[in-house]
Amino acid sequence: MRDKQRLYIYGRREIVILLFLAFMVTLFAFTLGVHFGKNIGGPKIETAKTETAVAGMGQDKVPNRQELAEQSVGVNQAADETMNQALHEEVVRTGLKLDRAMQVELPEKTKAPTKGATTNADKKSVAAVAEHVAEDKPQEDQVEVGKYTLQIGAFRTEEEAKDRVSFLEAAGQKPFYKNVDLKSKGKWYRVYLGHYRSSEQAEEAGLRYKAQNVIESFVVSNKLEN
Repeated sequence: MRDKQRLYIYGRREIVILLFLAFMVTLFAFTLGVHFGKNIGGPKIETAKTETAVAGMGQDKVPNRQELAEQSVGVNQAADETMNQALHEEVVRTGLKLDRAMQVELPEKTKAPTKGATTNADKKSVAAVAEHVAEDKPQEDQVEVGKYTLQIGAFRTEEEAKDRVSFLEAAGQKPFYKNVDLKSKGKWYRVYLGHYRSSEQAEEAGLRYKAQNVIESFVVSNKLEN
């Protein structure tokens, strides 16, 4: 007798189990492939990154001689500007007024002076500076006698006049005050500054003091009439 073919009929539960097993086998195979792929491709990727980094470092620019020269010029200009600013602040602080540039001749060959010795160039420089300061000094310091002066304020009390005089003396000036009887207006204390031979000299000095913020306003006055 011929063997009869056997047919296996699976129920719904058995089919679900078979499908689940097939899914698990597929997932395991995929995970295993990814794991081996990372182990094989990892070193190559790191090597490529290292080569890229080295190539990037090699492309950094090295400054040439021209760029270095331009940078040095910029540094020298900045140093000159800083020195000029410091000199200007020192002139403003000391109250000197430099109307024109001063040229000092230096020797062609300069040697370092020994300790305690003064070179001819230093003597010339000191003399030139002293002469320039003397030229810019107000006229009332050079001319002690003059019939014109600057009236820079008038106060009702002597204390106010003294306060104004003290303020100007602290600024290096030589003011003075005077009691004046104006009859209808009563007694006033006028504060004056300087002695000048002519009204033109007094006017010029007043404008200079006003530009230097030493005084706020002034009136040229004849001392003989006060």
